Amino acid sequence: MNYKILIIIISIFFLVSCEQNNINKKIVNQKNFDKYKNSGFALIYSDNLKKGKKITKMQIMIYSMILFAVTTLPFLLEFSGLIYIIAASILNTYFCYLSFRLLKSSDNDELSYAPKLFKFSILYLYCIFSFLVIDMAL
Repeated sequence: MNYKILIIIISIFFLVSCEQNNINKKIVNQKNFDKYKNSGFALIYSDNLKKGKKITKMQIMIYSMILFAVTTLPFLLEFSGLIYIIAASILNTYFCYLSFRLLKSSDNDELSYAPKLFKFSILYLYCIFSFLVIDMAL
């Protein structure tokens, strides 16, 4: 096994998980922003909040599609097998589905999709790494 490629894949996974953490922060910030706005408090807005919810939702969808592509790399580079790619495909499909539903949701509906996406993203990272390890062990 070429360990340089494996290190690159692990690095890519690390960067993706860091970006996923940023997505989670955006979702939480958006929810808190609405609470404070409704309470009448002035906030220091982030760039994404200034630009609007639509841009933030679009970025979440784009990052989700990039995540889908990156997580297929271990299979494409023959570091994992069918167990990983099937599990990754199912997890990624659901992640993209939640991101798409959030993108297309109205302001009232986003409160139901944003927390689901946030909770699933935490579970997603655990599962994707677990299936990679399980597949490599078998």
